Amino acid sequence: MAEGTPDGLVVGSSREYLALYGSLMSCVGGLRRLGDTRGLRYVGPCTMQGRLVDLGRYPGLVLQEGLVEAELYEITDRAILDGLDRFEGYHRHNAGLSVYVRRRVRLREPDCHAWVYIYNKPYAGRPVIAGGSWFEHVSQPQG
Repeated sequence: MAEGTPDGLVVGSSREYLALYGSLMSCVGGLRRLGDTRGLRYVGPCTMQGRLVDLGRYPGLVLQEGLVEAELYEITDRAILDGLDRFEGYHRHNAGLSVYVRRRVRLREPDCHAWVYIYNKPYAGRPVIAGGSWFEHVSQPQG
């Protein structure tokens, strides 16, 4: 296994992965909101290119320069994507209606592709989350 590669990651396989960067991350207790998550298996931490914007109770990933910290999951049952799509407001056949769109992107670490939800609405004027970590952002004392 390559140095820095999470246990269970099989790069170049037919396996599919999902990267979660915000309110669904396990470190903020988010996946419990979905109920049945048997279609996902935690692999480890990951990073991807982009920036997080603060949308209030959750962040939005925008594809810009920067790094975002996330959690990587193997998709063991593709049916989980239907529930995630509903939760994220993704309309597969009408991107214009979608709050987020689901796209496969290449992660920085580990070196693999994963599905991510990219914010699909205007975000001008929204604060950028410094450091690219939603967990650190919500853990900071509010002043």
